[in-house]
Amino acid sequence: RTQREALVKAKTMLREGGVIFVIENFYEPWIGRDFTGQLIYTITASKAVEGLARRLGANTAGEGVRFRSAKSWKTLYDKLDLEIVSEEVDPWWGTNMPYWQKLPLLCKKSYQAIQMLRI
Repeated sequence: RTQREALVKAKTMLREGGVIFVIENFYEPWIGRDFTGQLIYTITASKAVEGLARRLGANTAGEGVRFRSAKSWKTLYDKLDLEIVSEEVDPWWGTNMPYWQKLPLLCKKSYQAIQMLRI
């Protein structure tokens, strides 16, 4: 909901030809459309596993962080009449995600990108 609201607000502030930049860590799931992102949120939002999640590297443990897959972002953009004009993918981020993280998150690929959007 917060991501959608931020895009709507940014869109209302745009002048003709203006752009929105989205910087995201994309987590592409083995199953489902956005399973890995939803799983990461569930784990990082849980107070019951906050200590363990922090030890595994989640700096948002106990608060929750919501990542989306590329398909999930595209669906959101389409609903808001936003178009991806360009995308720059970090060639190194996520390429070394260890299997001990990938397997429990059912994540086949992770990467970071900056997307430029236009109405």
